[in-house]
Amino acid sequence: MKFALSLVLILFIPTLSFAAQNSFNLTFSSGKNLENVAIKCMDGDSLEITHAGTVQWIKIDSLVTIKQIKDSNFWKGAGYGFFSGAVLGAILGGTSSGGSDNSGEFDLDFEGPGWIILSGVIVGTAGATVGGVIGALDGTDKVYDLSNKNLDEKKKIINSILSKSK
Repeated sequence: MKFALSLVLILFIPTLSFAAQNSFNLTFSSGKNLENVAIKCMDGDSLEITHAGTVQWIKIDSLVTIKQIKDSNFWKGAGYGFFSGAVLGAILGGTSSGGSDNSGEFDLDFEGPGWIILSGVIVGTAGATVGGVIGALDGTDKVYDLSNKNLDEKKKIINSILSKSK
């Protein structure tokens, strides 16, 4: 049983560590918005970005919000969850043994390859649901509000963003 739990955890952990994405929407104090921007690096009080295939330098002090756009990882999480759950279900289905009291009533015999497959599908479906939810939550956009921050605070936040997106 410990082996089965360890196996499921090893297979399920990748759903918690999806790669960081470097796609942002920027809002400036002038009200201008730039969408689908890649933040490259920071130099002094300027930020190098790529927008629509062109490299630009912008003043950090002019930024009001940075919104990190994350794709939904629902299907990736559901896939990992189903696989992990199916493995766990098959292992549990193979190790459980149903009993029969031979009372003459209709009796379901929970043994054999059919039970192993059925338990794998049932637990796999539950795993897909959990993995899909985790994947979808991982795809939630993150908004950094810079409106009431001074230049040093903005630079600290941008450094944090840059370190996470590498």
